[in-house]
Amino acid sequence: MIRLFLILAALIATLMLASCASPLDSDVPRIETALTPAPKVSPSNVEDAFTFGDYHYAMVGTPVFLLDTTTSPVRFWMDFTMEQTNKAKASLIQSFRLKVDSLSADGYTYNLRTGQAYLNMDLGQGVEAFDVNDLPGYPHTATALILELPTLTGSGRMFQITVFLEGNKGSFVPGYGEQQVLGRFTVTL
Repeated sequence: MIRLFLILAALIATLMLASCASPLDSDVPRIETALTPAPKVSPSNVEDAFTFGDYHYAMVGTPVFLLDTTTSPVRFWMDFTMEQTNKAKASLIQSFRLKVDSLSADGYTYNLRTGQAYLNMDLGQGVEAFDVNDLPGYPHTATALILELPTLTGSGRMFQITVFLEGNKGSFVPGYGEQQVLGRFTVTL
Protein backbone atom coordinates (compact mmCIF):
# COMPACT_ATOMS: atom_id res chain seq x y z
CA MET A 1 0.00 0.00 0.00
CA ILE A 2 2.81 2.39 0.87
CA ARG A 3 4.53 1.46 -2.35
CA LEU A 4 1.40 2.24 -4.37
CA PHE A 5 1.03 5.55 -2.54
CA LEU A 6 4.68 6.50 -3.30
CA ILE A 7 4.29 5.61 -6.98
CA LEU A 8 1.07 7.62 -7.18
CA ALA A 9 2.70 10.64 -5.42
CA ALA A 10 5.71 10.49 -7.78
CA LEU A 11 3.37 10.32 -10.80
CA ILE A 12 1.33 13.31 -9.58
CA ALA A 13 4.52 15.32 -8.88
CA THR A 14 5.86 14.50 -12.36
CA LEU A 15 2.61 15.57 -14.01
CA MET A 16 2.55 18.80 -12.00
CA LEU A 17 6.12 19.68 -12.95
CA ALA A 18 5.51 18.87 -16.61
CA SER A 19 2.40 21.04 -16.73
CA CYS A 20 4.06 24.12 -15.21
CA ALA A 21 4.94 26.93 -17.57
CA SER A 22 7.49 29.59 -16.82
CA PRO A 23 6.07 33.13 -16.64
CA LEU A 24 8.93 34.13 -18.93
CA ASP A 25 7.82 31.61 -21.57
CA SER A 26 4.90 33.55 -22.94
CA ASP A 27 3.42 33.00 -26.35
CA VAL A 28 2.52 36.71 -26.55
CA PRO A 29 4.60 38.66 -29.08
CA ARG A 30 7.33 40.71 -27.39
CA ILE A 31 8.41 44.23 -28.26
CA GLU A 32 12.05 44.99 -27.63
CA THR A 33 12.97 48.63 -27.19
CA ALA A 34 16.61 49.68 -27.20
CA LEU A 35 17.61 51.90 -24.28
CA THR A 36 19.35 54.98 -25.62
CA PRO A 37 20.35 57.96 -23.56
CA ALA A 38 18.45 61.18 -24.00
CA PRO A 39 20.01 63.56 -26.50
CA LYS A 40 22.02 66.34 -24.91
CA VAL A 41 21.47 69.92 -26.04
CA SER A 42 24.22 72.46 -26.67
CA PRO A 43 23.47 75.94 -25.35
CA SER A 44 23.12 78.85 -27.77
CA ASN A 45 25.28 81.11 -25.60
CA VAL A 46 27.75 80.77 -22.70
CA GLU A 47 29.06 83.89 -20.94
CA ASP A 48 31.76 83.69 -18.31
CA ALA A 49 32.71 86.12 -15.57
CA PHE A 50 35.82 84.92 -13.78
CA THR A 51 37.35 88.02 -12.26
CA PHE A 52 38.30 87.66 -8.62
CA GLY A 53 40.26 90.59 -7.25
CA ASP A 54 43.24 91.14 -9.56
CA TYR A 55 42.92 87.67 -11.12
CA HIS A 56 41.21 87.31 -14.49
CA TYR A 57 40.51 83.89 -16.02
CA ALA A 58 39.43 83.17 -19.61
CA MET A 59 38.48 80.04 -21.55
CA VAL A 60 41.18 78.06 -23.30
CA GLY A 61 40.31 75.83 -26.25
CA THR A 62 36.78 74.73 -27.01
CA PRO A 63 34.60 74.38 -23.92
CA VAL A 64 31.91 71.70 -23.79
CA PHE A 65 28.57 72.47 -22.16
CA LEU A 66 25.78 69.94 -22.75
CA LEU A 67 22.36 69.77 -21.09
CA ASP A 68 19.86 66.97 -20.66
CA THR A 69 16.54 68.83 -20.75
CA THR A 70 14.44 65.64 -20.52
CA THR A 71 14.99 65.51 -16.76
CA SER A 72 13.70 67.81 -14.09
CA PRO A 73 15.80 69.55 -12.97
CA VAL A 74 18.06 69.82 -16.01
CA ARG A 75 21.42 68.00 -15.83
CA PHE A 76 24.75 69.44 -17.05
CA TRP A 77 27.83 67.89 -18.66
CA MET A 78 30.81 70.29 -18.70
CA ASP A 79 34.42 70.08 -19.78
CA PHE A 80 36.38 73.32 -19.93
CA THR A 81 39.75 74.84 -19.06
CA MET A 82 40.35 78.40 -17.90
CA GLU A 83 43.69 80.21 -17.66
CA GLN A 84 44.78 83.27 -15.66
CA THR A 85 45.18 86.10 -18.19
CA ASN A 86 46.45 88.97 -16.02
CA LYS A 87 50.15 88.08 -16.19
CA ALA A 88 51.08 91.23 -14.24
CA LYS A 89 49.66 89.59 -11.11
CA ALA A 90 51.41 86.47 -9.81
CA SER A 91 48.80 83.76 -9.40
CA LEU A 92 49.05 80.50 -7.48
CA ILE A 93 46.23 78.94 -9.52
CA GLN A 94 47.49 79.54 -13.04
CA SER A 95 44.76 77.52 -14.73
CA PHE A 96 42.11 74.97 -13.89
CA ARG A 97 39.97 72.36 -15.59
CA LEU A 98 36.50 71.12 -14.70
CA LYS A 99 35.21 67.91 -16.23
CA VAL A 100 31.90 66.87 -14.70
CA ASP A 101 28.87 64.96 -15.87
CA SER A 102 25.21 64.95 -14.94
CA LEU A 103 25.32 67.71 -12.33
CA SER A 104 21.79 68.70 -11.47
CA ALA A 105 20.59 72.30 -11.83
CA ASP A 106 18.82 72.08 -8.48
CA GLY A 107 20.48 74.99 -6.66
CA TYR A 108 22.53 72.76 -4.33
CA THR A 109 26.29 73.04 -3.88
CA TYR A 110 28.28 70.06 -5.16
CA ASN A 111 31.77 69.39 -3.78
CA LEU A 112 33.75 68.07 -6.71
CA ARG A 113 35.71 64.86 -6.25
CA THR A 114 38.85 63.30 -7.65
CA GLY A 115 38.80 63.38 -11.44
CA GLN A 116 36.23 66.18 -11.71
CA ALA A 117 38.58 69.18 -11.35
CA TYR A 118 42.30 69.97 -11.58
CA LEU A 119 44.19 73.05 -10.44
CA ASN A 120 47.46 73.88 -12.24
CA MET A 121 49.69 75.53 -9.63
CA ASP A 122 53.37 76.14 -8.95
CA LEU A 123 54.17 75.06 -5.40
CA GLY A 124 57.95 75.14 -5.79
CA GLN A 125 58.34 72.28 -8.29
CA GLY A 126 57.16 74.06 -11.44
CA VAL A 127 53.58 74.09 -12.71
CA GLU A 128 51.82 70.86 -11.77
CA ALA A 129 48.24 69.62 -12.02
CA PHE A 130 46.74 69.01 -8.59
CA ASP A 131 43.58 66.98 -8.24
CA VAL A 132 40.81 68.33 -6.02
CA ASN A 133 38.94 66.30 -3.45
CA ASP A 134 36.07 66.82 -1.05
CA LEU A 135 37.73 64.97 1.84
CA PRO A 136 38.05 66.94 5.11
CA GLY A 137 41.44 68.65 5.35
CA TYR A 138 42.28 68.22 1.66
CA PRO A 139 44.25 71.31 0.52
CA HIS A 140 42.68 71.73 -2.95
CA THR A 141 38.90 71.88 -3.37
CA ALA A 142 36.29 72.88 -5.94
CA THR A 143 32.55 73.37 -5.62
CA ALA A 144 29.87 74.02 -8.22
CA LEU A 145 26.32 75.28 -7.93
CA ILE A 146 23.86 75.30 -10.85
CA LEU A 147 20.44 76.87 -10.83
CA GLU A 148 17.85 77.84 -13.40
CA LEU A 149 17.15 81.56 -13.63
CA PRO A 150 13.62 82.94 -14.05
CA THR A 151 12.63 82.94 -17.70
CA LEU A 152 12.18 86.34 -19.31
CA THR A 153 9.50 86.84 -21.95
CA GLY A 154 10.91 86.20 -25.40
CA SER A 155 14.17 84.63 -24.21
CA GLY A 156 15.32 81.05 -23.82
CA ARG A 157 15.89 79.17 -20.62
CA MET A 158 18.87 80.49 -18.67
CA PHE A 159 21.08 78.82 -16.07
CA GLN A 160 23.76 80.18 -13.78
CA ILE A 161 26.77 78.04 -12.87
CA THR A 162 28.86 79.27 -9.96
CA VAL A 163 32.30 77.72 -9.43
CA PHE A 164 34.48 78.22 -6.34
CA LEU A 165 38.06 76.90 -6.23
CA GLU A 166 40.53 76.85 -3.35
CA GLY A 167 44.19 76.02 -3.81
CA ASN A 168 46.70 75.31 -1.02
CA LYS A 169 44.08 75.82 1.70
CA GLY A 170 45.52 76.87 5.04
CA SER A 171 48.97 77.25 3.37
CA PHE A 172 49.26 73.46 3.28
CA VAL A 173 52.57 73.86 1.43
CA PRO A 174 54.51 76.34 3.62
CA GLY A 175 55.79 79.48 1.91
CA TYR A 176 52.89 79.61 -0.56
CA GLY A 177 49.67 81.32 0.30
CA GLU A 178 46.16 80.17 -0.27
CA GLN A 179 44.28 81.29 -3.36
CA GLN A 180 40.59 81.31 -4.05
CA VAL A 181 38.84 81.75 -7.40
CA LEU A 182 35.14 82.49 -7.74
CA GLY A 183 33.35 82.87 -11.04
CA ARG A 184 30.10 82.41 -12.88
CA PHE A 185 28.81 81.18 -16.20
CA THR A 186 25.47 82.19 -17.66
CA VAL A 187 24.19 79.52 -20.03
CA THR A 188 21.31 80.24 -22.42
CA LEU A 189 19.43 77.57 -24.35
